Amino acid sequence: MILTVRDDAITPLATSLAKARAITERHVVLHLSGVQGQEALGPLVTTRAALGSFHPLQTIVEPELTPGRLKGAWAAVEGMPRAIEAGERIAQDLGMRPFRIATKIEGDLPCGRGVCVELSGCGGGRRAALVTPRGIVRCRCLGGAAARWWKERSKT
Repeated sequence: MILTVRDDAITPLATSLAKARAITERHVVLHLSGVQGQEALGPLVTTRAALGSFHPLQTIVEPELTPGRLKGAWAAVEGMPRAIEAGERIAQDLGMRPFRIATKIEGDLPCGRGVCVELSGCGGGRRAALVTPRGIVRCRCLGGAAARWWKERSKT
């Protein structure tokens, strides 16, 4: 199940689904918010469903152009293992390029404002991506000021 609602409606919808007993352990539940992680689905934890998030790094303005806009676009996936696997399959089926988010840390970055994510599956070494409000992703090895910032923020 993919929840395609406003960011502030994810947790209330998850609460409603939990109260209605509409979700079971056989389900995978993903949301599309680029701001929130699987924690937004907290009310569904007791269902034992696989919870996660799927973040297409693409703006969709005209629905009829969606397939072309998604092809080749990056898709950040995070959550429980089964949710990650489902998110990666969805991305691949849509012609997208999925990557896993191991950690998401928000705040003021040395290089500007945005969301900094640690990537897994990028090969050796620690790599991070900067996702700005415009959806731009820069993937690079951590070093210098960014590494110090990451180390401090990762402790919280």
